[in-house]
Amino acid sequence: MEHFTVEGHWWLPPDPHRRVAGTLSFSTDGLKLVVYDALRKFNAPEVQVLKVGRPEWQVEPIVHGRTRDGREFTLLEVGGANLAGPFKVVERVYRPELALAGSHTAADRFTAAWCTFDYLDAWADPPSITADGAARDSVEVRLGSVDLAHVDLSGTSVRLVSGVKGTAGGDRVELTRSTSFAVESSQDRSSKALVNDYIRPLQDLVMICLGRSVRLTSLRLVPADLADPREGSGEAYFPAVQPAPAQQPMFGDVENYSAPTILSLRHSPIDLEQILVRWFESWESRREVLALVLSPLYAPFIYSEHGFGSTFQGAEGLHDLVLSGRDVVKAEHRQRVSAVVEAMEMANLDAATITWASNVLASRNDKPLSRKVEDLLKSTGVVGEAVLRADPSFGPTTARARTGVSHPGAEKHLDSVGRYWYGQILRWVVRTRILMDLVDDPEEIQRRVVERTPFQHALKEIENG
Repeated sequence: MEHFTVEGHWWLPPDPHRRVAGTLSFSTDGLKLVVYDALRKFNAPEVQVLKVGRPEWQVEPIVHGRTRDGREFTLLEVGGANLAGPFKVVERVYRPELALAGSHTAADRFTAAWCTFDYLDAWADPPSITADGAARDSVEVRLGSVDLAHVDLSGTSVRLVSGVKGTAGGDRVELTRSTSFAVESSQDRSSKALVNDYIRPLQDLVMICLGRSVRLTSLRLVPADLADPREGSGEAYFPAVQPAPAQQPMFGDVENYSAPTILSLRHSPIDLEQILVRWFESWESRREVLALVLSPLYAPFIYSEHGFGSTFQGAEGLHDLVLSGRDVVKAEHRQRVSAVVEAMEMANLDAATITWASNVLASRNDKPLSRKVEDLLKSTGVVGEAVLRADPSFGPTTARARTGVSHPGAEKHLDSVGRYWYGQILRWVVRTRILMDLVDDPEEIQRRVVERTPFQHALKEIENG
């Protein structure tokens, strides 16, 4: 995927004969369509007095276009606030949510999606595309694609595919191995549904395994209304798609001593098929936790306070999903409340005060934040033990830091450097706990974490702090 600016003509599918000149651009600011006439023909009212007020935001579901070099585009959800009227020359600006290059489709309905991430090939470590040939100084090249994994998720096929992309001419051949996830649905789905239900979970999985920012670098969609299936897919452009790195990351980039990787496919204790099935089974219930924990990786430019607060909330949310959020069992809590109420009655407090206190106490059986952190640590076995050895008060320390972030007036117990290292360790703990649920041997994940150099370094930072 590359940023671009193209000129062409644009029109609404119901009125293909009314075509207006304009420019479509895709940059770090997203998509922008600038046209030099109205997409819709203006019908003048019978009353000749025209009142022009504030323009209202309007959205065209589908806009078609053809560039000067003959390339076809379909724009989805094209919104803009522009004046309507009998103006001869007016520049109108629209913000499409998605641009599909390569085909005209009549609706936001698709049957398949292919996506690539910048670190996907390095994480998957597929077979080489070259091998020594039979003759001396010859090389054999694999041009076909290979399925590295294939699962069916309630009628939707998800595959990890290793293929080859590049160019060839009379005097030059340039080929590069390319690894993609292919999602093929038995039912038509909107572009948002495919991204939110499949592309985003797959990106989350790679980020949890690698512990680093992972960018979506390409997305291809197959329209449901293709007249000829051989027409294939179209390249999708929207703000989440980012340019690929100049140099593709390699396996060594994710498995060196300084890498925060916990799980790569070469060293996975189980097949990717099993990982994918278990991941999608649990992803929906954990999507909010993942959004919070991974937000500092999706948006590494955020301030340290926001990054720490988001990570802590993710850890708290994961605790409530995998462990009990109650301080004590219900029976013991009821006994506590009864004992306090009895003491208040013996002190001759008024009935209104006793009723109020009883209602408050009855609903307050939740663990303190520090206990939640400590219990989450303990659930990660040797990982949590290593953290508590480095700082036995890790739970209270992070809970106080979270209070200082969420309530700006409260006293801050960690400076920006401290928040960074405690936040890093919290993310290690959350990633450990999540990956433990994907494999058959949770202790294997724990061992990998405690052996990782970045984790050990983070422990030294809080131990020395």
